[in-house]
Amino acid sequence: MLAPRRQPRQAARSTSSAPARRSPGIEGYQKYDLYQAPPQGDPEKAKSMLAAAGVSNLNLVLATENESTKLAVAQAIQQGLKRAGITVTLKPLEYEPLTDLITGNKPDFDLTVGSWLPDYPSALGNIQPLFASSEAGNGGYNISRYSNPAVDAAINAATAESDPAKAASAWGALDQQIMKDAPIVPLIYARNAFLHGSKVQSFYLPPYPPYPNVLIVGLSK
Repeated sequence: MLAPRRQPRQAARSTSSAPARRSPGIEGYQKYDLYQAPPQGDPEKAKSMLAAAGVSNLNLVLATENESTKLAVAQAIQQGLKRAGITVTLKPLEYEPLTDLITGNKPDFDLTVGSWLPDYPSALGNIQPLFASSEAGNGGYNISRYSNPAVDAAINAATAESDPAKAASAWGALDQQIMKDAPIVPLIYARNAFLHGSKVQSFYLPPYPPYPNVLIVGLSK
């Protein structure tokens, strides 16, 4: 995901209905598209929207991990935004300094690219850590610094809901409410494939998290 850093929002927007940047397979997930555009994007529309907002000569700093794959992603975003007349300067950092920057209290950047795997498969494990005001700074992973009192209240209400169907509906509505504010730009859902030879024993994928335990893997004679 691409996370633009924002100033905290003091005014709440009206709510609407459907789900939040959580993965397919999570209870209550629904597919939707709030930002319809052709696969190649629409730079001219982006330029007109910037002009309508009174923005010109926009220069942004994108903090990224100083690693070949992560830099390639950042460079692709840099080139894409250039088509809309937005200048992006890359800020490459090693992993620990980057983590300190994006989760700390001195966010000296405008954009960053992140990824997220929740500790448990639920909407709560995605939405609360990434979008609750309490998770901005101080080591939290609300790296877009999104702050909306109405969303905070809705997160608390959905967390307290004991009826699974009602909770799923509430998280779904909250998902789309958040994404109307566009604090992040979803890029991909990663899917992993694991292969092993016929003599490998004790290799299996648990339901969650979907990664093999290599400490118990062995070989048959």
